[in-house]
Amino acid sequence: MRLSLFSRALLTLVVTFGLFAFLAFAAVVQFALIPVADRSTQDLTALMLLATDTLAHLVAWKLTRGTLLIRVVTTRRALAGASEVALLWREDIDRLRTESVPDNYEVHLWVYSDRKGWHRYQVLAGGITEVEL
Repeated sequence: MRLSLFSRALLTLVVTFGLFAFLAFAAVVQFALIPVADRSTQDLTALMLLATDTLAHLVAWKLTRGTLLIRVVTTRRALAGASEVALLWREDIDRLRTESVPDNYEVHLWVYSDRKGWHRYQVLAGGITEVEL
């Protein structure tokens, strides 16, 4: 069966447009979407690494106390008190102690335990003490 001139022209246009759309989509994926996804992955990795290296996870301000720099850690075990916390997170506490902060700032370590909820400790030059806020 022989196609009319109009049918051949229409078929040529449809095939050409389809091929163009496919190549355009492939180019967008190759030159736009893949590089953006790679960059996003690198950015997320950098943020995750920075989060582990950040001194304070939270900054809070209270009228009666001034500014609090808070580092947050979690555990599933029951905690026996400040001495056990000091042993479990010795490196974090030492790092918090060595950082220089202004006079009206307090440095805190907040521990979330599955069994009893939040335990809040103020980090002082000589150790830590549990505080109520």
